[in-house]
Amino acid sequence: MEAGTPRRKTAIGVGAYSLRDAAMLLHIPYPKLRRWAAGYWYSAADEDRFSAPVVPGEVDELEERVLSFYELMELFVIGFFRREGVSMPVVRAARARAQIVFGTEYPFATERLNTDGRGVFADLPVDDVPASRLKLELSKSQLAITQAVEPFFRENVDYENGFASTYWPMGRDRAVLLDARRSFGRPIVKRTGTPTFALYAMHKGGEDRDRIAAWYEVTRDELETAIEYEESLRKAA
Repeated sequence: MEAGTPRRKTAIGVGAYSLRDAAMLLHIPYPKLRRWAAGYWYSAADEDRFSAPVVPGEVDELEERVLSFYELMELFVIGFFRREGVSMPVVRAARARAQIVFGTEYPFATERLNTDGRGVFADLPVDDVPASRLKLELSKSQLAITQAVEPFFRENVDYENGFASTYWPMGRDRAVLLDARRSFGRPIVKRTGTPTFALYAMHKGGEDRDRIAAWYEVTRDELETAIEYEESLRKAA
């Protein structure tokens, strides 16, 4: 196992999200996200069967699933893979194989993943092939030399020591981000660390926008961006 590679840990200190919070933050329908993170029961051949979660993890004292920031990012990447046309069986097999390849419980939170719409790939360094990158089709364990396939999700995620550390839900040129090390991973204004929900709640309470900006020491543009973001979450819910 690589030094500094995260194993499973409690969500405390690295973000803590309920499944409903995660569904809203990632713009993924709640029933779908719940199946990915908590599993589900179904009937087959006159018997009940359980489909295990794609991203298993901890539950709180009320037996509710709670997500860490790494798990939130894994679900974000799974959502990306599914939109790109990667089947769920391939996603499941790829994640299981990637856990072995990377030696971590959070393989989809690494920056070494790519997809071509059919399989999921991991970058493997090869000293004697400097002009190319060797790809391992994780779900099939087949090796091939291909051009790098850079997924769009990279545009909105920062990595530290090879693992997701910051998520920019509106893009890097906007003021809002999620960082597990700040405000328990809740959406904040980058410059000040002000929770976007606090700004939105003041706005919904009828306070003047200039006063809100002055009270929280944010710019008017930062305030408008925070309100826009929070409203987008509610439209998607």
